[in-house]
Amino acid sequence: MSTNTVTVYPTSRAALAIKHPVNGPLSEGGAQWLRDGFTARMLSDGAVTLDKARAWHDEAPPMRTADPPQPTAADGAAETRQR
Repeated sequence: MSTNTVTVYPTSRAALAIKHPVNGPLSEGGAQWLRDGFTARMLSDGAVTLDKARAWHDEAPPMRTADPPQPTAADGAAETRQR
């Protein structure tokens, strides 16, 4: 890695939309960007970080089991009449 570049990592999903004017888009795994005014501004704004441990990672939402369907009036289960 050149001393004129740094590896930057996104701090949020929104940061993935950021594109360096010379080096291009940011990816979840980080990107090599020139150490320039644009990069300094993104670091200052907190949009990117140099610390891989503080980087944002897309995580799959936890698995959720489906709730059993509830009876509805249309099913005739809401009202039962005794005869």
